[in-house]
Amino acid sequence: MEKLTQIREAIRMEEDAQRSTYIFKVARAKRLSPRIAAVKVAADDDRRNSDTLSESLEGANVWWPLEERRNGEAKVLSVFPEDNELHLTAVKGDLPDEETRLRIYPPNFIEPVRLLYYDPLYQDLGLKILRTWDSRAPQDEQSLPIPEPLTLRTQQREALKLPYRSHSLLIGPPGTGKTYTLAAIIAQFLIHEPEQRVLLLSNSNAAVDDALVKVDQALETLGDPQRKKRAVRIGKNFTMARYEQREHLLPSSQKLTDKLKNLENHKPDQRDAVAYDNWLNQYENVRKEIDDHTKALMQQRQLVATTAASASFRFEALKERFDWVVFDEASQVSLFQTIALLPLGKRYLFCGDDRQLPPVCVAHKNTQAQRWVGKSIFSKREKFPQDAIVELNEQDRMVKEICELARILHQA
Repeated sequence: MEKLTQIREAIRMEEDAQRSTYIFKVARAKRLSPRIAAVKVAADDDRRNSDTLSESLEGANVWWPLEERRNGEAKVLSVFPEDNELHLTAVKGDLPDEETRLRIYPPNFIEPVRLLYYDPLYQDLGLKILRTWDSRAPQDEQSLPIPEPLTLRTQQREALKLPYRSHSLLIGPPGTGKTYTLAAIIAQFLIHEPEQRVLLLSNSNAAVDDALVKVDQALETLGDPQRKKRAVRIGKNFTMARYEQREHLLPSSQKLTDKLKNLENHKPDQRDAVAYDNWLNQYENVRKEIDDHTKALMQQRQLVATTAASASFRFEALKERFDWVVFDEASQVSLFQTIALLPLGKRYLFCGDDRQLPPVCVAHKNTQAQRWVGKSIFSKREKFPQDAIVELNEQDRMVKEICELARILHQA
């Protein structure tokens, strides 16, 4: 219970720190249509706002006070930091007057994980799994056969044993082919273990897209006849362009895929707020339709890929359905989130660079936040048997002299 209490404190402190309201002073507000407004903000003598007005606020909720204890409400449609301007959509109530304080509340991505740590069914499941790692019996020497059509170096071939370890690490500095190696291992595993299911997670949508496409490329190279029925990308925020000629990885019909592609090719300038708002509504509706297709496919496909945040939202649907859970870019996933997601599978592989910058921790002055939010699973390296750790030590991005310097610094 002690660690559960610590994690809850860490989440509370981080959530409070991230929940900080962004406040801007209104310089001018103009209605562009019945539901859209442009708001110019000015420097606030009491607060700094030059470093907080950014595109990251798009989609956030907005609130401002009106007369007679009423409030105005909206959502941020677009942000133009260079002009100190926001476009708001779904505007309710009168527009704010000059000098009014505009309050912006960013989305809360921690909430679904917090709820897991307070759910009587799940609150300590991940911690219990973590504790068993210290006492798990040594694994046998089972390994995947070498996928000859794929070029793998010595250490990359060594990683073919990792799918059979209860918990393992695949580590390497930039340029050593971590994602390529991971894709090769997953592809070979899917072919040779057709009854076992894999959940592929990463910290960002871009990283998930990159890893999944590389798995599909590896399956293609291996000549897998079942390739187009192996995997599915779940979640709404994938980049359509990454799936050109690989639409089978998306949970949608060809009609929806074509519709989304057409919308992306005809995205209007965000400064045309009315056109952009109309486009965004259509775009999000298609994304939602695609996302609705995932429920059945999550049960049918052997490989499911999504972000760690999306897995938190879908925890109930994903729980205990996978034999192997793979975290790519694991150094960027906070320890508390990784632990919460352990019940989704039975065996685990964490791939990343243990020397990379740790996960972002806003409440960095709090001890528990530092321990559980500001660190990744790599801070628990002592829990991994030595034969379950593979370090990639060859790369082809740098000239020999710089590579040697990097090697020395890495060992320091």
